[in-house]
Formats: sequence, structure tokens, C-alpha cells
Amino acid sequence: MYINGIISRGLLVVAFWSLLLGTAAVGSSQTIKVYKPNGSIQCQMSGVTLQDMEKELTSKGITVLSSCYGHDGLVRPAVCSVPTGNLNVYEIDASQLQKARDLGFGVLSDHPSSQGQCTK
Repeated sequence: MYINGIISRGLLVVAFWSLLLGTAAVGSSQTIKVYKPNGSIQCQMSGVTLQDMEKELTSKGITVLSSCYGHDGLVRPAVCSVPTGNLNVYEIDASQLQKARDLGFGVLSDHPSSQGQCTK
């Protein structure tokens, strides 16, 4: 009788925590990394900063969870007036992806050459 009571209480505790954690997992949202070329040109101090481009997203109600600099992964000649291939990368909630696409952002994992790696 005593052992059955311990087992029943143990199962009850396990069920409680499973339900609690399962609910939290279902309610949590997924994130996605989006990018946009920053427009920088070799030999010029140009390009849109990470912070300024972030304002494009936040002005449309998109919450930015993190941001970093990236590169499109393409090799270019070291010649002035050629694009650098630098990207601004933002992590957003996946539910806001269409809004970001409407602003010209792409999904980083869909980029043909990008390694998906960021530098700060």
C-alpha cells in the first residue's frame, strides 16, 4: 500500500511537469534569420548600418531578437566601386516573416551562397 502511494505520487508529479513543459513548448514561437544586402561598395564608406536597417523592421511592427553582420559568400575582385557582398542579418519571430519579405528581406537559410554565419 505504501509503495503504491509513492508510485502514484511520483507519476502525478511527472505528469504535472510533463504537462507544464509541454504547454510551454507548444506556446513558444520559432525564430528565423532574415537578411538584406547593406549596399556597401568597395573603397567607399557606404552601406546601411545594422541599426538603421533594423529601424525598417521595427517601424513595421517586427520585433528584432538579435542582429549581426554577414556576407553573401561570393568571391569578388578587389576593385573599387564593386559591391562588398555584406549583409545585415536579423533574427525575428517566424510569424513575422511575410512582413519582412514585403520590405525586401530574404530568408538567410534560402540564400544560395551564404554560410549563415555572422560577425558582430
